[in-house]
Amino acid sequence: MEWSCMKYLVRSLSIALAAGLQLLPLCRVAASTSALSSGALAAIFRWVAGAGMALGATHAVSGASTTINSPTTAKGTNGIPFLYRITTAPDAANQFQASPLPSGLVVGATTGRISGVPLETGTWSVLLWASDNFNPSRTVTQIMTLNIVPGGPTAPIIVTQPKSLSVNQGTTASLSVEAVGTAPINYQWQRSSTNLPGATATNLVFPSISPLDAGNYRVILSNSIGSVTSSVVSVAVKVPPTITVAPVPQLVPAGKSASFSVQATGTSFLSYTWFHDGQTVVGGTLSTLTIPSVSAATAGQYTVRVLNSVGSVTSAPVALTLLLPPVITANPAPLSVLVGDTAVFSVAATSQVAPGYQWYFSGAPIQDATNSTLTLPGVTTANAGDYHAVVSNDAGTVTSTDARLTVQEVINTPLVLTAPAVDATGLSLKATGPVNSDFVLWTSADLLSWEPIQTNRVIDGVFQFTGLALPEGIRFYRATASR
Repeated sequence: MEWSCMKYLVRSLSIALAAGLQLLPLCRVAASTSALSSGALAAIFRWVAGAGMALGATHAVSGASTTINSPTTAKGTNGIPFLYRITTAPDAANQFQASPLPSGLVVGATTGRISGVPLETGTWSVLLWASDNFNPSRTVTQIMTLNIVPGGPTAPIIVTQPKSLSVNQGTTASLSVEAVGTAPINYQWQRSSTNLPGATATNLVFPSISPLDAGNYRVILSNSIGSVTSSVVSVAVKVPPTITVAPVPQLVPAGKSASFSVQATGTSFLSYTWFHDGQTVVGGTLSTLTIPSVSAATAGQYTVRVLNSVGSVTSAPVALTLLLPPVITANPAPLSVLVGDTAVFSVAATSQVAPGYQWYFSGAPIQDATNSTLTLPGVTTANAGDYHAVVSNDAGTVTSTDARLTVQEVINTPLVLTAPAVDATGLSLKATGPVNSDFVLWTSADLLSWEPIQTNRVIDGVFQFTGLALPEGIRFYRATASR
């Protein structure tokens, strides 16, 4: 065995030197193991050299008194859980390796536990390696012969449990389980302990996963011997943001504050970025954006982008418009009416929002006169005077010009209208009535609706209405006098 050791030492020398390993102590340990074949010994050298390069160790084995004291042989059954622990004495190790191992077995790098369910049969010469913090003076190795024999009929044994998922909406995802046991093995996937129809394979596939697929899942495996249930795993579906309440346009006077807000759903964490005319708003990272003082510079189009780990969504643009004071487009006109008549003043104005109105008489506000039209029924001489309107919105006010209301008294002195006469200038009528009065000539087609056609101031009580257009059809005329 010493010559075999040296022969394979030469074969592995280049690897060993690259790793900086001292192989002679390992040869002595290996040479004392009569069951070790020359091929296995070469494999050991290659494994130790590789481990040395990976770990940066300068010695694979030292001459320390600490040794691996776990059994040098172990036996397991294909398809049956296996457990072996690498132990050392008198010093405890905290780093472990073991190679080669049959499929299904792994070694805990810090626990020294070789565990799992072997998936193949045969005999392995396993090199056990143990170290205390990779200290060369406390690093030891040992060969362990592992024999895995065929197993008899067994119930399903889960080798690899399903793993929880957290995936993006719309992607393809799957849960899977790996098991050994007497064939055939049947599978039934469940969600919240309820069987999923058709979910009877080793994999449960979600071709385009949606939030409706989120929940807790497990799988039951069974054969003719027995059954086993997997651990419960969760499926979480990450959803991109969706805007549920979009920002709305704002119409705000200069100097006032304005705010936009958005509501969105989606997998947390949601982040927000506001834009003004396509440019990022400094500090605009909340679901509500506040503009403390609106001006022409802050007016414009605003959008917000909502982002999470899955995706993003941007709102439609909404406008922040600077509200201006109203503009009067038609002032109230002066009126002259008789006592007892109805006087109506009106004002017209433009405004970006519905304006407010307040009418004034001789400088004092009129109660409840808050429309664009002011109606004064049954006027008296006390109503005569100047009227104006103030039109307002949140941005300011504007005042109309004054409109004078003249109220004339009805004179009871009889007024006589002579029969009409026609000459070259047209129709003429003579009226005789009170002196120092206003004579008004009226016309009607039905004696119900009368229209004034001439008004004249008469000093001596006699006036000739001339140059009147000849009527088409029958027309009626009357005259009134007032002061």
